[in-house]
Amino acid sequence: MLQHNSITNASLRITQHKEEVVKQLDVIRLLDHAEYITVRKNGKLQQLRIEEILHCVGASNYSSIYHQSGFKVMVPRTIKSLASVLLPTGFLRVHRSHIIHQDAIHRVFTTHIELSNGDFIPISRRYQKSTLQRLAEMAACS
Repeated sequence: MLQHNSITNASLRITQHKEEVVKQLDVIRLLDHAEYITVRKNGKLQQLRIEEILHCVGASNYSSIYHQSGFKVMVPRTIKSLASVLLPTGFLRVHRSHIIHQDAIHRVFTTHIELSNGDFIPISRRYQKSTLQRLAEMAACS
């Protein structure tokens, strides 16, 4: 009986790991040459240029992607999975539930960032030091 429970638990862990790998592969498939991300908008698949995304907001297993033209798309992806795709392409993680495009930054305050569209995004205490340091490095390079 004990051996059966161990096998069942191992099988459950393998299944959970497999599901996580499949989710990560889905995120990787979202990219097309690291320039576009594919989302479903109004029932149709649409490719968004990554450089045109202003910011993303996560809420549980869903995230909202805000486009520079003003529309918002909700996708069934965690902010963590979006971050793994977007951070290497010029995005900053400034909060547990917020990722912003560095080119969309209009003004920086110690507790929040104003984007070019007028949205205010909070900087959490956890990410404050790394965010302000990264922005200072970007300003020094300019």
